[in-house]
Amino acid sequence: MPIYVYNRHNEDHADDANNYVIMRPSVLGNPFTEKPLKGVRAVYRVRNRAEAISRYSSWFDLKYDTDASFRAVVDDIYAKYRKGEDVYLECCCKPNECHGDVIVSKLKSRLLKETMEKTMKGGEACR
Repeated sequence: MPIYVYNRHNEDHADDANNYVIMRPSVLGNPFTEKPLKGVRAVYRVRNRAEAISRYSSWFDLKYDTDASFRAVVDDIYAKYRKGEDVYLECCCKPNECHGDVIVSKLKSRLLKETMEKTMKGGEACR
């Protein structure tokens, strides 16, 4: 049940029902960039790519908690991932580090947390 972050210039999963565009201006696009704001669809300029990705992590959590359309897309992706379907996150950054890696990490953590909670409710404990 993998989630792939892929570069649209190197692969094409656009026709796959489980393909989600994560580039700006999509709902999952990163509003942070290290590039000058003129000519890009970002909202905030930061010092470098690492900071843009780091800030996206906090922004993701805030958006998930406050934006119903954002939450709906994330929950849709998660439901497919949880069912074991391949999910594709389309960007133009890979193989470089990308905010898509943050999305993948958050969804994997969510599944792990749910699995652990389910296991604990079932009476099984780690020894």
